[in-house]
Amino acid sequence: MPSHQRGEHEKHLSEEVEETHTATDVVTEMSANELLQAYNAAVSEHQLSIRRSARIGVKAIAWMSVIGLVSIVDRLNETLLFGFQALPSFQKEFGAVVTQTNTTLKWTLTAKQQELLNVLPGVAHILGLAIYGYLVDRLGTLVLVVFAVFLAFFAHNFAMVLAGTTLNNAILAFVSAIAPAWCLELSPLALRPYALIYMQFVQNIAQLIASVMCQSYANSTSRWAWRIPYAIQWGFPIPVIIATWFAPESPWWLVRHGQNEAALRSLARLHNGENDDDQMLALIQYTVVLERALAVGGTYGDVFKGVNLRRTEVAFMSSLGQNLAGFALAGGTYFFEAAGLSASNAFSLSCGSSGLSMVATILAAVVIKKMGRRGLWLGGTAAMCIILAVMGSLALARKQTPAVVWPQGVCAILFNFFDLLSLGALASILTAEIGAVNLRRKTQAVGLIGYDVSALVSGAISPYLVNPDKANLKGKAAWIPCFINILLFIYGYFRIPEIQGRNSEELDILFERRVPARQFKRYKIDREEEFGLRGLKDTGCLEPANVEPVATLV
Repeated sequence: MPSHQRGEHEKHLSEEVEETHTATDVVTEMSANELLQAYNAAVSEHQLSIRRSARIGVKAIAWMSVIGLVSIVDRLNETLLFGFQALPSFQKEFGAVVTQTNTTLKWTLTAKQQELLNVLPGVAHILGLAIYGYLVDRLGTLVLVVFAVFLAFFAHNFAMVLAGTTLNNAILAFVSAIAPAWCLELSPLALRPYALIYMQFVQNIAQLIASVMCQSYANSTSRWAWRIPYAIQWGFPIPVIIATWFAPESPWWLVRHGQNEAALRSLARLHNGENDDDQMLALIQYTVVLERALAVGGTYGDVFKGVNLRRTEVAFMSSLGQNLAGFALAGGTYFFEAAGLSASNAFSLSCGSSGLSMVATILAAVVIKKMGRRGLWLGGTAAMCIILAVMGSLALARKQTPAVVWPQGVCAILFNFFDLLSLGALASILTAEIGAVNLRRKTQAVGLIGYDVSALVSGAISPYLVNPDKANLKGKAAWIPCFINILLFIYGYFRIPEIQGRNSEELDILFERRVPARQFKRYKIDREEEFGLRGLKDTGCLEPANVEPVATLV
């Protein structure tokens, strides 16, 4: 399309979707000076570079680093749950003999046992997330995270592994949900994706710790070989509780509950004095009032109404896609074993995969700045589709020799690398960012339920696809997620919007105007009009010199 036609098309699109309320229509609770302060804060947010944001928000970075450690508790438990299923000691104690020679016996968990271990804790996690959405609105993030980690410390049950894990997962659902939204609301706009990627990095550290612990006992058949790694988890919750107890509450949560003075004190604990906290408080108030005027609501029912449904869909699908992208490859160590590798080699590959995952997460912080959320989704699903096709093709060979099996393991590691580089990083970012402020925690909870639902489906079906006594597909199972990634690419092209650089107030406007996903990046917002300043200047309520030039986003 020629440039002049493209410009006319974008102008027509802007006129077509801009049939919505401006700030002068919907904001009646704020004074002219408060509106001006909110406007200045919005302009300032977009003018701050990453370096200056880091300097101003150095205390916020420190607190986010502490809060991110909360994720260790949940991911460590999740990784160990899958790792135990591949430990010979665990298989010997709870599994059944599948092969027998003159000198050795080989045990494995039955498909039914794996299904129970994968499904019941997942159901408990979903129930925990549903409860979290209500509790966090009433108790706040600080109280709930201390409560959740404290209970997680005492929830382990060695006598009944399944019951203990199920109870543990219900509590850990709070932990997995709280930290991303908390970090998001403490972070300056320019640092938000990096804060959420840092949390993914912390989770990768926990995954690596769990993999190393399991690998250390991969050749042991002692009953303590799986109990010792499980017990080591107990060392993490106590320091996390102590550290997070002193963290500041989210100023967004405080404003929504009418505690403006407390919110101002919380902002002061996050900045070094260079930032105007009164202006930031005004912007938070403006966003909360705007959503109230737009009838955003605050219940789970509101999450599925009007434009909120579209936002919930993106959160749900981003989390769903993170898991479905690797469908049938869940529980990587066990999959490596099923594909033909020994337990020791399988755990070695798993450790290597965990280490490479940390590299992928660090690179995601760089790549997401260049490609954006939407570009990373499309590029990641395309890359994973190619890798899985290669892996599935290798598995079609008649003789599965080491020369064929090992490349499949390498493909699995490369897949995990690109998964964490793209959908893995995006899932936590989109679920935390996409929701309206008043519904952020509930939208996030629904999104995380999408992750759990896909984990349940994959956990229930995968054993029947790869187990030696069932379909025994081995590496051929890669064709299933290959096809799923094609569908995820198509979905992302039409439904995933580019929200990079957009704050909460802008997202409210874009979704309210029903801007198509492919137009989010180019759509322009007239700030003076949205904040009602143009009309105030015309009436003489504000001096034009006191208002900064119009800031539009491209």
